[in-house]
Amino acid sequence: MSTARRADSTRILRQRRRSAIREMVWRGIPETVCMKISGHKTRHIFDAYNLSNERDLADATAKIELGRQVSTPTQTDTKTDTVPISAENTHTRKRA
Repeated sequence: MSTARRADSTRILRQRRRSAIREMVWRGIPETVCMKISGHKTRHIFDAYNLSNERDLADATAKIELGRQVSTPTQTDTKTDTVPISAENTHTRKRA
C-alpha cells in the first residue's frame, strides 16, 4: 500500500471515529462511557475528537432556558399548596 493510500485510510478512520464519538455525546451518553467505548485513555485526546460546534451551543442555551422554566417556583394557595393562585381564580373559585 502506498503512503498516500495509507494516509487516506487513516484519515477516514479518524473521521469515522470522531463522528461516532460526537454521535454518542449528542445522544447523551456520558463522556466517560464514550471514552471507554472509543478506547481513549486520556481526556486530552478525547477532547480533540469531541469538538464543540454551533449546534452544541444552541443545545446548551435551550437546556439552560428549559431549566429556568422548570425550576421557577410558582405561587400556591397556602391552604392546600396545590392550586396555583392567579387573578382569575382568586375570587371566583371555591373549594369543596
